[in-house]
Amino acid sequence: MTQQPFAAVRTILARDDLFPAAFPSSRRSGCLRAFLSSTLRLKDASPAKCSIPGVGRNRTEARFNFLCQIARDMLVLLTRALDESNRTAARLACEGHDAVLSPVLDMVPTGATWPAGVIDGVIATSARAFELLSAAPDWPLPEARRLLPLLLVGERTREAARERGFEGPPLIGPDAKTLAREIASRFATSCHFVYLAGRDRKPDLEDGLAEIGHGIEPIEVYAAQPAEFLTEAALALACTGEIGVVLHYSRRSTDIFLGLARNAGLDLSRINHVCISHDAGAPLLAAGIHEVLIAKTPDEQAMFAIVNALAALPKAPLGQDMR
Repeated sequence: MTQQPFAAVRTILARDDLFPAAFPSSRRSGCLRAFLSSTLRLKDASPAKCSIPGVGRNRTEARFNFLCQIARDMLVLLTRALDESNRTAARLACEGHDAVLSPVLDMVPTGATWPAGVIDGVIATSARAFELLSAAPDWPLPEARRLLPLLLVGERTREAARERGFEGPPLIGPDAKTLAREIASRFATSCHFVYLAGRDRKPDLEDGLAEIGHGIEPIEVYAAQPAEFLTEAALALACTGEIGVVLHYSRRSTDIFLGLARNAGLDLSRINHVCISHDAGAPLLAAGIHEVLIAKTPDEQAMFAIVNALAALPKAPLGQDMR
């Protein structure tokens, strides 16, 4: 699904109070466009050149970088699992933003245990795979934990692996597709991998590696149970328009959030939505919601960059004209 262009750029460019009076109006449009193009994945964004005045130590004229005026006061709704939401809320606080939590998924261990037999490496695409692994202290053996290659998505997954004693040489990709390509490049001969996974997952990684001759043994370590409703705090703040943005990390959680919000009668077109990937944002666009922004890279810091950019804009969500 193609991403809709953002009509709100016209509104953003009219925001004169982001600039000092002495800043030439002829350069405002290009500078804001360049800033947003570097922060967001705008399909219709064309390269723009600008030179923003710097601060002069001994100057009295209004010459400064307008990015310093970003107001970091956004209220962010987090729908991730509780432990992940708490970590994200702490990082948002460091950026100057408040958060309200309403997890739409509850991650629970399945009790699946580590398999027997020879294993050439461990695949995991989420930190939960290690956090919720029902493993005995002596199984897998300490030596195996220390030596088994780790084929992981993201640094957070690597940290979780270390916390459970898995310290083998890591191969880390930013997402599952990239990891699959790197595994294919690194392991030329057929291998037997254990895949610590969730019960609900996409088959792409397993199918891709199986097609090139690798044996994949999935161990369903955890299951994601959907919530039945959004929290009262989240509903109250959304109804009064106080929530500035919702962060979305997966297609499934976005789908669940959409259903819960509809059941509660929320107007999601009046809230900005920041998604870690196009896949995570697809349900929103399919539902006709166009206040959707996709992170430039599939990581949380790129999402925070968008939140910071939104905090500098007028309070109306993207796609709505200021009147």
